[in-house]
Amino acid sequence: MNYQFSNDIVFERPQHLSDEIVIVDGVSAAGKLLISLFIQTFDRVQKMEHNHIYGWLAATHFHKKITKDATIELMNLTADTMLTGSMLSRDINFRIFDDSSVFRTPKKWQYIKRAFRPDGNALIDYVEKEKPILHIVTHFSGISKELFFEAFRDRLKFISVVRHPMYMFDWWINNFKMYGNLRRETGLLIKSKSESYMPWYAIGCFDDYDSMTTEEKVVFVMEWMINKTRESDESLTPSQKKNHIVIPYEHFVTNTHQYGKTLEEFIQCEKTKSTGNFLKKQRLPSASFSGRKFRRTIFGNKVGPAKNDYDAHKELINHFKKICSKKAFDKLLRISIDYEEEFDIKSISTKDYV
Repeated sequence: MNYQFSNDIVFERPQHLSDEIVIVDGVSAAGKLLISLFIQTFDRVQKMEHNHIYGWLAATHFHKKITKDATIELMNLTADTMLTGSMLSRDINFRIFDDSSVFRTPKKWQYIKRAFRPDGNALIDYVEKEKPILHIVTHFSGISKELFFEAFRDRLKFISVVRHPMYMFDWWINNFKMYGNLRRETGLLIKSKSESYMPWYAIGCFDDYDSMTTEEKVVFVMEWMINKTRESDESLTPSQKKNHIVIPYEHFVTNTHQYGKTLEEFIQCEKTKSTGNFLKKQRLPSASFSGRKFRRTIFGNKVGPAKNDYDAHKELINHFKKICSKKAFDKLLRISIDYEEEFDIKSISTKDYV
């Protein structure tokens, strides 16, 4: 008898290997990397899994290209595969200068030793004894938080990293110029009306995309992401909201110790001696955030000197006024003022400029 495919078939497994999962999510250039490098110094938190598959799954589900049960099961399978790889040092990044490298975590010797472990059912004993916290970095998934909570349920702690729009703007402009033009680019793209390529999250301005300047595309997409993320936040249940935290990059940089305590309680995991060493190397906490830039070198990212927030912000506004159309610039000012008010950013003031 030939098998008849049916929508009644549901993908689901009764058990999962990963008991505790921490996701650090944010849009491009939001500051996810700094938060992830920080929490992976905590006891039991594994090296960050910097994998785009979760963002792709969430995006394809958002666009209704894959069923929810298939999306959820693929998320769980990926999580358990990642934890298996972590506990047995399979698929570990040994590139010395990558931020996701095993050499960027204080637990590097643990991972080297794990490469010689027996596998098979012994894996379960390792997990039960060491109680590892799987640590995943996702991208542009803030509009799908409810999907992640449905997949991982109460095993999940979701950290949303946000940042002032103006301090991500140049990075986004460069990315939008790259889409469809660079062979090594791995973003999930869709075709616009004129057959050019656009990122999946630019769907909010699909009709006008081809007639917009790059700066207009960026600021309109930023606004769309902000609104959709807010909708996702509001859709969470009370129990899910307890397992979700928002960290403004600016506050983390200037109030690192306070956020360290908050994250200890949130993840239910303690800082280690390596945490203090990391903060010293990163010059945290810092008196300011606006001038904090990472310079990529062969020895990893080096932190440059901080600047006065208020003056640096004024320079940035004048820079964007020169390169943006009035339409894009006005919208950038508005979403920037909204961000400063929502997250109580007091060391700068876009409103003063207006």
